[in-house]
Amino acid sequence: MLDHDSEDGSTSSIPCHVIKVQNGGVHDHHFLLGNVKTVSFFIVFQWGPISSLSQAQQELLQHYEYVLFAESDEFVLGHPSKFNSLSEYIKAKDSDVMCCTGWQPIQLRTEHPLDWTAHPLLSQRSQWTKDILHSKPLLTNKPLNYALGFHSAAGIKLRPDKDLLLVHFHRIDYNFTRKRHKAFANMKWHKLEKAAGLSNYQLIHEGDLFEKWYYNDGENNHSSLPGGGLQLEPIDEAVRNSCC
Repeated sequence: MLDHDSEDGSTSSIPCHVIKVQNGGVHDHHFLLGNVKTVSFFIVFQWGPISSLSQAQQELLQHYEYVLFAESDEFVLGHPSKFNSLSEYIKAKDSDVMCCTGWQPIQLRTEHPLDWTAHPLLSQRSQWTKDILHSKPLLTNKPLNYALGFHSAAGIKLRPDKDLLLVHFHRIDYNFTRKRHKAFANMKWHKLEKAAGLSNYQLIHEGDLFEKWYYNDGENNHSSLPGGGLQLEPIDEAVRNSCC
Protein backbone atom coordinates (compact mmCIF):
# COMPACT_ATOMS: atom_id res chain seq x y z
CA MET A 1 0.00 0.00 0.00
CA LEU A 2 1.19 3.47 -0.89
CA ASP A 3 0.30 5.93 1.89
CA HIS A 4 0.23 9.41 0.35
CA ASP A 5 0.58 11.90 3.23
CA SER A 6 -2.18 10.45 5.43
CA GLU A 7 -2.41 11.92 8.94
CA ASP A 8 -5.25 9.94 10.56
CA GLY A 9 -3.39 6.73 11.41
CA SER A 10 -5.54 4.72 9.01
CA THR A 11 -2.58 2.68 7.72
CA SER A 12 -0.84 2.12 11.07
CA SER A 13 -2.19 -1.40 11.70
CA ILE A 14 -2.76 -2.76 8.20
CA PRO A 15 -1.15 -6.23 7.86
CA CYS A 16 0.78 -5.49 4.65
CA HIS A 17 3.71 -3.46 3.38
CA VAL A 18 2.90 0.24 3.83
CA ILE A 19 5.12 2.68 1.94
CA LYS A 20 5.05 6.37 2.88
CA VAL A 21 5.24 8.74 -0.09
CA GLN A 22 5.38 12.53 0.05
CA ASN A 23 5.36 15.34 -2.48
CA GLY A 24 4.94 18.45 -0.36
CA GLY A 25 1.16 18.44 -0.54
CA VAL A 26 0.94 19.02 -4.29
CA HIS A 27 -1.96 17.48 -6.24
CA ASP A 28 -0.04 15.93 -9.12
CA HIS A 29 -1.17 12.96 -11.24
CA HIS A 30 2.33 12.61 -12.71
CA PHE A 31 3.73 12.19 -9.20
CA LEU A 32 1.10 9.56 -8.35
CA LEU A 33 1.74 7.59 -11.52
CA GLY A 34 5.49 7.85 -11.03
CA ASN A 35 5.26 6.44 -7.51
CA VAL A 36 3.21 3.48 -8.65
CA LYS A 37 5.69 2.89 -11.44
CA THR A 38 8.83 3.01 -9.32
CA VAL A 39 8.71 3.54 -5.56
CA SER A 40 6.21 0.95 -4.39
CA PHE A 41 7.59 -2.17 -6.00
CA PHE A 42 11.21 -1.15 -5.46
CA ILE A 43 10.69 -0.94 -1.70
CA VAL A 44 8.37 -3.91 -1.29
CA PHE A 45 10.47 -6.38 -3.26
CA GLN A 46 13.90 -4.76 -2.98
CA TRP A 47 14.88 -6.10 -6.39
CA GLY A 48 16.33 -2.85 -7.65
CA PRO A 49 14.79 0.16 -9.40
CA ILE A 50 11.86 -0.53 -11.71
CA SER A 51 11.35 2.05 -14.42
CA SER A 52 7.74 1.41 -15.38
CA LEU A 53 4.53 -0.12 -14.11
CA SER A 54 4.86 -2.71 -16.89
CA GLN A 55 8.14 -3.86 -15.38
CA ALA A 56 6.63 -3.83 -11.89
CA GLN A 57 3.71 -5.95 -13.02
CA GLN A 58 6.13 -8.27 -14.78
CA GLU A 59 8.01 -8.77 -11.51
CA LEU A 60 4.77 -9.40 -9.62
CA LEU A 61 3.54 -11.81 -12.29
CA GLN A 62 6.60 -13.97 -11.71
CA HIS A 63 5.10 -14.71 -8.28
CA TYR A 64 1.34 -14.27 -8.78
CA GLU A 65 -1.00 -15.41 -11.51
CA TYR A 66 -2.89 -12.09 -11.65
CA VAL A 67 -2.28 -8.54 -10.45
CA LEU A 68 -5.03 -6.14 -9.36
CA PHE A 69 -4.28 -2.43 -9.01
CA ALA A 70 -6.82 -0.14 -7.35
CA GLU A 71 -6.91 3.17 -5.50
CA SER A 72 -8.10 3.48 -1.92
CA ASP A 73 -11.67 4.57 -2.74
CA GLU A 74 -12.15 1.80 -5.32
CA PHE A 75 -13.54 -1.63 -4.42
CA VAL A 76 -13.28 -4.34 -7.07
CA LEU A 77 -15.36 -7.50 -6.91
CA GLY A 78 -16.87 -10.16 -9.10
CA HIS A 79 -20.64 -9.79 -9.10
CA PRO A 80 -21.63 -11.50 -5.81
CA SER A 81 -24.77 -13.05 -7.28
CA LYS A 82 -22.49 -15.10 -9.55
CA PHE A 83 -19.10 -15.36 -7.84
CA ASN A 84 -17.97 -15.89 -4.26
CA SER A 85 -14.55 -14.34 -4.89
CA LEU A 86 -12.33 -12.71 -7.48
CA SER A 87 -10.60 -16.09 -7.85
CA GLU A 88 -13.88 -17.63 -8.99
CA TYR A 89 -14.43 -14.75 -11.40
CA ILE A 90 -10.94 -15.15 -12.88
CA LYS A 91 -11.37 -18.89 -13.39
CA ALA A 92 -14.72 -18.36 -15.10
CA LYS A 93 -13.51 -15.59 -17.43
CA ASP A 94 -10.01 -16.90 -18.16
CA SER A 95 -8.88 -13.67 -19.86
CA ASP A 96 -5.49 -11.94 -19.94
CA VAL A 97 -6.89 -8.49 -19.08
CA MET A 98 -10.25 -7.83 -17.43
CA CYS A 99 -11.98 -4.45 -17.45
CA CYS A 100 -14.25 -3.32 -14.62
CA THR A 101 -17.61 -1.65 -14.95
CA GLY A 102 -17.50 1.43 -12.74
CA TRP A 103 -20.34 2.50 -10.44
CA GLN A 104 -20.65 5.43 -8.03
CA PRO A 105 -23.04 5.12 -5.07
CA ILE A 106 -24.65 8.38 -4.02
CA GLN A 107 -26.29 9.64 -0.82
CA LEU A 108 -29.86 10.58 -1.61
CA ARG A 109 -31.30 13.62 0.14
CA THR A 110 -33.54 11.28 2.14
CA GLU A 111 -30.65 9.10 3.37
CA HIS A 112 -28.58 9.51 6.53
CA PRO A 113 -24.87 10.30 6.55
CA LEU A 114 -22.73 7.20 6.31
CA ASP A 115 -21.99 5.33 9.53
CA TRP A 116 -18.40 4.26 8.83
CA THR A 117 -18.54 1.64 11.60
CA ALA A 118 -21.54 -0.22 10.15
CA HIS A 119 -20.62 -2.81 7.53
CA PRO A 120 -21.26 -3.49 4.75
CA LEU A 121 -21.10 0.24 4.07
CA LEU A 122 -22.96 -0.04 0.79
CA SER A 123 -26.03 -1.40 2.56
CA GLN A 124 -26.61 2.21 3.69
CA ARG A 125 -27.05 3.42 0.11
CA SER A 126 -29.80 2.47 -2.34
CA GLN A 127 -28.83 4.17 -5.63
CA TRP A 128 -25.77 4.49 -7.82
CA THR A 129 -24.79 5.91 -11.18
CA LYS A 130 -22.66 4.29 -13.86
CA ASP A 131 -19.12 5.67 -13.79
CA ILE A 132 -17.61 5.27 -17.26
CA LEU A 133 -14.44 7.11 -16.28
CA HIS A 134 -13.75 4.42 -13.68
CA SER A 135 -14.46 1.45 -15.92
CA LYS A 136 -10.78 0.52 -15.80
CA PRO A 137 -8.64 -2.44 -16.95
CA LEU A 138 -7.34 -3.26 -13.48
CA LEU A 139 -7.14 -7.05 -13.34
CA THR A 140 -4.45 -8.59 -15.53
CA ASN A 141 -2.05 -11.47 -16.00
CA LYS A 142 0.23 -9.44 -18.26
CA PRO A 143 2.02 -6.09 -17.76
CA LEU A 144 0.08 -2.94 -18.69
CA ASN A 145 1.34 0.58 -19.35
CA TYR A 146 -1.20 2.81 -17.60
CA ALA A 147 -2.05 6.40 -18.50
CA LEU A 148 -2.55 9.18 -15.93
CA GLY A 149 -5.30 8.26 -13.49
CA PHE A 150 -5.00 4.58 -14.42
CA HIS A 151 -8.23 4.88 -16.44
CA SER A 152 -6.72 3.27 -19.52
CA ALA A 153 -3.61 1.46 -20.71
CA ALA A 154 -1.70 1.71 -23.97
CA GLY A 155 -2.90 -0.77 -26.57
CA ILE A 156 -5.80 -2.03 -24.43
CA LYS A 157 -9.35 -1.52 -25.70
CA LEU A 158 -11.85 -3.64 -23.82
CA ARG A 159 -15.57 -3.57 -23.26
CA PRO A 160 -16.22 -3.22 -19.51
CA ASP A 161 -17.47 -6.49 -18.04
CA LYS A 162 -20.75 -6.09 -16.14
CA ASP A 163 -19.69 -9.03 -13.93
CA LEU A 164 -16.54 -7.23 -12.69
CA LEU A 165 -17.59 -4.26 -10.57
CA LEU A 166 -15.54 -1.28 -9.51
CA VAL A 167 -17.50 0.49 -6.76
CA HIS A 168 -16.10 4.02 -6.57
CA PHE A 169 -16.82 5.66 -3.21
CA HIS A 170 -16.27 9.25 -4.36
CA ARG A 171 -19.92 10.26 -3.70
CA ILE A 172 -20.70 7.76 -0.95
CA ASP A 173 -21.39 10.52 1.60
CA TYR A 174 -22.35 14.13 0.81
CA ASN A 175 -20.51 15.87 3.65
CA PHE A 176 -17.47 13.61 3.45
CA THR A 177 -17.14 14.26 -0.29
CA ARG A 178 -17.47 18.00 0.25
CA LYS A 179 -14.79 17.88 2.96
CA ARG A 180 -12.46 16.02 0.60
CA HIS A 181 -13.08 18.54 -2.18
CA LYS A 182 -12.33 21.42 0.19
CA ALA A 183 -9.06 19.73 1.17
CA PHE A 184 -8.18 19.29 -2.52
CA ALA A 185 -8.96 22.96 -3.16
CA ASN A 186 -6.54 23.97 -0.41
CA MET A 187 -3.71 21.91 -1.89
CA LYS A 188 -1.15 23.13 -4.36
CA TRP A 189 -1.85 21.75 -7.84
CA HIS A 190 0.50 20.91 -10.66
CA LYS A 191 0.30 24.05 -12.81
CA LEU A 192 -0.12 22.27 -16.15
CA GLU A 193 -2.77 19.89 -14.81
CA LYS A 194 -4.76 22.74 -13.29
CA ALA A 195 -4.52 24.75 -16.52
CA ALA A 196 -5.75 21.73 -18.48
CA GLY A 197 -8.71 21.26 -16.12
CA LEU A 198 -7.60 17.77 -15.09
CA SER A 199 -9.85 16.62 -12.21
CA ASN A 200 -11.03 20.19 -11.61
CA TYR A 201 -14.37 18.84 -10.34
CA GLN A 202 -12.47 17.97 -7.16
CA LEU A 203 -12.11 21.69 -6.47
CA ILE A 204 -15.88 22.21 -6.21
CA HIS A 205 -16.97 22.51 -2.57
CA GLU A 206 -18.95 25.74 -2.14
CA GLY A 207 -22.70 25.81 -1.42
CA ASP A 208 -25.01 25.64 -4.43
CA LEU A 209 -22.17 24.84 -6.82
CA PHE A 210 -21.26 21.69 -4.89
CA GLU A 211 -24.93 20.74 -4.54
CA LYS A 212 -25.35 20.99 -8.31
CA TRP A 213 -22.22 18.95 -8.98
CA TYR A 214 -23.06 16.27 -6.42
CA TYR A 215 -26.58 15.57 -7.66
CA ASN A 216 -26.40 16.58 -11.31
CA ASP A 217 -22.99 16.36 -12.92
CA GLY A 218 -20.84 13.37 -13.84
CA GLU A 219 -17.09 13.87 -13.75
CA ASN A 220 -16.88 13.52 -17.52
CA ASN A 221 -20.56 14.10 -18.40
CA HIS A 222 -20.97 10.44 -19.34
CA SER A 223 -23.27 9.71 -16.41
CA SER A 224 -25.47 12.81 -16.67
CA LEU A 225 -28.90 12.99 -18.21
CA PRO A 226 -29.60 15.65 -20.87
CA GLY A 227 -30.47 18.84 -19.05
CA GLY A 228 -28.81 17.71 -15.85
CA GLY A 229 -29.44 15.02 -13.26
CA LEU A 230 -27.48 11.86 -12.65
CA GLN A 231 -28.95 8.72 -14.15
CA LEU A 232 -29.48 6.73 -10.97
CA GLU A 233 -30.22 3.02 -10.75
CA PRO A 234 -31.06 0.82 -7.75
CA ILE A 235 -28.00 -0.94 -6.36
CA ASP A 236 -28.29 -4.71 -6.72
CA GLU A 237 -29.12 -6.20 -3.30
CA ALA A 238 -26.37 -8.80 -3.60
CA VAL A 239 -23.85 -6.00 -4.09
CA ARG A 240 -25.28 -3.87 -1.27
CA ASN A 241 -24.84 -6.78 1.11
CA SER A 242 -21.29 -7.60 -0.01
CA CYS A 243 -19.44 -4.28 -0.23
CA CYS A 244 -17.52 -3.28 1.72
